[in-house]
Amino acid sequence: MALVLKSTVASTASGLRKLRRDMGLLDGGTSPGPDLGGVKFAFDLAFSYSWPTLAAPSSSQTVLDTAEVGNGSMNIAASQTVTYAGGGFDFTAMTLDPCEVVGPSGCLSSIYSGLQYFLVSGWYKFPISGDWNTNAALMAMFTATSVANGYTAEADLLTIAQNNTPYLTFRRQTNGGSTTDQINLSPALHYGNVAQVAFWRNAAGQGARIKSPGGTTNGTLAVGSANTGNFSAKQPRWGICGSFSDLTLAPHLNASNMRLYRGHVEDLQISGRDPVTVLDANYAAVTARAAFS
Repeated sequence: MALVLKSTVASTASGLRKLRRDMGLLDGGTSPGPDLGGVKFAFDLAFSYSWPTLAAPSSSQTVLDTAEVGNGSMNIAASQTVTYAGGGFDFTAMTLDPCEVVGPSGCLSSIYSGLQYFLVSGWYKFPISGDWNTNAALMAMFTATSVANGYTAEADLLTIAQNNTPYLTFRRQTNGGSTTDQINLSPALHYGNVAQVAFWRNAAGQGARIKSPGGTTNGTLAVGSANTGNFSAKQPRWGICGSFSDLTLAPHLNASNMRLYRGHVEDLQISGRDPVTVLDANYAAVTARAAFS
């Protein structure tokens, strides 16, 4: 038996820790420790605070930020059917893109103006093997661009996309245009699985990984140069993105047989956290919930 005492008066005690919406990601206990304001946007579509309806989305709906910095929104092409299943958005019935969770304006500004050390994560259910992108054009699952020609036409933080090789391709723009640092990871272990997808850049270098019940796939690069393109006002986007698109999913229809569950973007210069430690702790916390399918 438990005894619970509630007070109607807010405590002014300075030693009390603030309870946060996603303690595992934002606080992290002693390891990886608190984010110190470094998490600029985070969402979880199985969490009723972040996605209150727990139902299919419509364009312009608000996606609440579990970091409580600034809320995001939905951007969905007209007449598209996106269902809510397994704790996230299922894109299987889509015939046009985009369907994106869009972070708030300004959430990338401190990353651009600082050392450009950052961490991006997203949770997706991967397509099965035969549904991976077979078209030469990328099918973006994360990007900070909103135009059809993607980072070749405007400044970008990062593009993560299905490549027809087949790879999950991570391209970090370095000159405000088509020059990128690139990591390619094989999706072979992860087809049909709920997977944590992540990319980071810090003083130790650049890294990308996919982690799922099938295993972990990693890739690394040297730290490289900061992007000279100004992405400070751009908004991060997770889902079936409009980047590298002709506004039809025709080349990618089977590749869109996937789901989106959660994501976050973090300024590692502010948080000072080790990205792998953050990701491992987050993976353990999320999979323990059995929230996604």
